[in-house]
Amino acid sequence: MPRFGMVIDTRKCVGCQDCVVACQVENDVPLGYCRDWITTEVRGTFPRLNMEIRTERCNHCDNPPCVSCCPTGASHVEDFGHTVQVTANKCIGCKACIAACPEGAVDFGQVPEERSVKVGAIVVATGYDPFNPARKPELGYDQYPGVISSLEFERLAAGNGPTGGQIVIPGTQVKPEHVVFVHCVGSRDKQVGNEYCSRVCCMYTAKQANVVLDQLPDARVTVFYMDVRAFTKGGEEFYDRARARGVRYRRGNPSEIFRRGDKLVIRAEDTLLRRAIEVEADMVVLAVGLEPGSGGQEMSKMLKLSCTGDRFLAEAHPKLRPVDTTSDGVFLAGTCQGPKDIPDTVAQAKAAASSALIPLSNGKATVEAIVSSVNSDLCVGCGLCEAACAYGALSMHAWRGIMTINEVLCKGCGTCSVACPSKAITLGHFTQKQTLAMLDAMLG
Repeated sequence: MPRFGMVIDTRKCVGCQDCVVACQVENDVPLGYCRDWITTEVRGTFPRLNMEIRTERCNHCDNPPCVSCCPTGASHVEDFGHTVQVTANKCIGCKACIAACPEGAVDFGQVPEERSVKVGAIVVATGYDPFNPARKPELGYDQYPGVISSLEFERLAAGNGPTGGQIVIPGTQVKPEHVVFVHCVGSRDKQVGNEYCSRVCCMYTAKQANVVLDQLPDARVTVFYMDVRAFTKGGEEFYDRARARGVRYRRGNPSEIFRRGDKLVIRAEDTLLRRAIEVEADMVVLAVGLEPGSGGQEMSKMLKLSCTGDRFLAEAHPKLRPVDTTSDGVFLAGTCQGPKDIPDTVAQAKAAASSALIPLSNGKATVEAIVSSVNSDLCVGCGLCEAACAYGALSMHAWRGIMTINEVLCKGCGTCSVACPSKAITLGHFTQKQTLAMLDAMLG
């Protein structure tokens, strides 16, 4: 929020630019996106995400709205179509924009505030982050303008995009004759720490390949893939239709992309032919995968949620409680739990909302009866169990010097029992004697 509390109501703003003209600080409220990013070589993630403007490379085109032409040095903008975005640190509070706005979209009355809200249930939907292909420098994403991410291609092919939906080679106005798509960029890759499948790349690549053929019927389209996983409803038929139209699928993982003359060269190993190949192309689209959202890790610490080895949030049970967490009253929705497509995300969101209604309707939540207990005669107050508890259920008694357990917060995971060196903590229904007796029965 700007220092003078000035915000733009995006529901009312129609992008007329009257406030831009009236602004005493020149171009303090630039419009939402640059139409000429191809010639100005603006790079970033385009569809409704934060976009970084490389002002040092801008050619100051005369085709508004171009944020990078802003002489006040605005460096970031949010792409919400044609709505006006405010440069927070430039506003001087003159309020000239209020009188100029015919829609009443300018509001100076808002001030920063903190609110404490009591809730009965929480639905975590922190989403995902697209993989940054610059982390794989061998693919030439930051080196060659013709190498773009799948999100940038989506923006490029959009009818309201920077080129009006025309697919051209970035940096030029030339239509590509050969477009190459590369699967699994940032997925199923131990080098970047993502060994999982992102589940959506195969299908959106097939869709984008069809988009290329719809607009450029004479173009050649090649797709490099590891394995095609068309698991969605109708996915296999859609994949077959793309191949029937002439999309060439080659099984191989590209190892390098470089320039040879005016062409991009994709060097890969064709795993079916068992030999190294080189394919020349005019444009390369990197099908980036999904990574855990940046807010997921912070949320997991705040709400005491467990994470999987892939850094996504873990559900209580993969089959019986797929939207619940080990923290009662907290539910998961969408890609914070793992990669999934839109239909799966919608289904899980409805399931999470339905699950959240149960404690809200009942007015109470049921907690698990299996909790830990402390033997006060054995506890020495070392505090190791308190440090090991992920749920903050253990605390030291003020004057007795022994550990106490909050049974409402305890989830019965047994971590404290394992950490206790004096064996003063036992887990209900799973005491050490019971466990050893089961082992003797099984092994004897």
